[in-house]
Amino acid sequence: MSQTLKIPTCNVLMGGDYTAAITLGCGDTTTTANVVLDTGSSTLAVQASKFRHVDARPTPYVQFVGYGTGSWAGPVCSVAVGMGTGDHRVELPEVYCAQIESGSMPSSSAPMFSPADGIMGLAYGNLDEAANVGGASSHYPLAKYATAQAFGVLPNIETLTPYFTQLETAGVVPNAFAFWTKRSMTDYSKPDPKDNPVNQGWFVLGDGEQHTELYQGGFQAAKVIGDAYYNTQLLTVQVGDGDRIEVPSLQQIGVAVGRTGWSPQVVQAYRQTLEESVSNSIIDSGTNGMTLMDGVFQALLEELGKHDPKFAQMARSQVAPLTTEDLDAWPAITLVLAGADGQDVSLVMKPQTYWQVDAFAEPRYAGMASFAISSAGAWQGNIPSPQSILGLPAMNDRYTVFDRSAGAGRGVVKFATLR
Repeated sequence: MSQTLKIPTCNVLMGGDYTAAITLGCGDTTTTANVVLDTGSSTLAVQASKFRHVDARPTPYVQFVGYGTGSWAGPVCSVAVGMGTGDHRVELPEVYCAQIESGSMPSSSAPMFSPADGIMGLAYGNLDEAANVGGASSHYPLAKYATAQAFGVLPNIETLTPYFTQLETAGVVPNAFAFWTKRSMTDYSKPDPKDNPVNQGWFVLGDGEQHTELYQGGFQAAKVIGDAYYNTQLLTVQVGDGDRIEVPSLQQIGVAVGRTGWSPQVVQAYRQTLEESVSNSIIDSGTNGMTLMDGVFQALLEELGKHDPKFAQMARSQVAPLTTEDLDAWPAITLVLAGADGQDVSLVMKPQTYWQVDAFAEPRYAGMASFAISSAGAWQGNIPSPQSILGLPAMNDRYTVFDRSAGAGRGVVKFATLR
């Protein structure tokens, strides 16, 4: 019989991304791992060191996964995985979990995801790719798959069943999950950030709508396009009551590319990127900022400058000496997404959401705030990236339900006001 679990989360380990605890193994040989909850990927992966005393069965699979902030590689094992405690706990005896053997954070030599232990991908199975290299060994020479190029030429690429999909198909939980979050970056204003309530959240495995203590009012449902990432259609961005900034669809970008004067080879490669992108935006809990297409971001800065030239300057610098009280003078920013029921979804971000005050642990940055919106940058040189990443700022201050049972199997993403 399926159930719904309410699991505490915290954003302190990763400085913004929310983590939750899982257990690996069963009986007397279990270990706890803190994993990033990521709707922008599908793989469950934990540092290999966590498996030293765990009964994990080898498989013939290896994985390489790259993100915007690094990559990792390692063999895949089958292991018992549990999540939650007491009455709010589920366990599966055989779950695909990669053992991270290579890869480090791009800004340091620390292991990937450190100081967390790994990642739990919550997107669809199409992203959970592995290479079947034959045999059931717990270790393979890293040179065979530890880079995108090496992994890309391996034969027998298959898709595995992600952990959440295994839970749902086994009838353990309904086909939905939800996030309750207030911050996209850790608030360091208190001596111990872990004790600060704004750094804590909830992750609900299963039917999140039954937890009415977490939200109030009705839901707005955004349409999900495709079944890999949680692809959405971003329509407009508006600063205060200013002009709406139109966000081009991939189809519109494709038409414009034909008039750029780029070489046929570049145009073809860019259109291939458009096809693979599926839509012009994704909702990604594993990103603690928001990236907008460069043209949209520049227009956003212009609109902020209409309120006050200093606003555009501070936003462009990404860091500024701002307090919560200072932000009362700033306008709200509204994102409009295509709705699942034909009615557009409006997500209003308060200044206290897109500016994260007290967001730095270093004493020299005390009192500084971080602007949580940036440009998506360029693709191959100066060609603008066609996709916006709607990270945690789009989810903060609201209860966000990923209902994968709706939308003809593609799902919908629902938003309600936090209680």
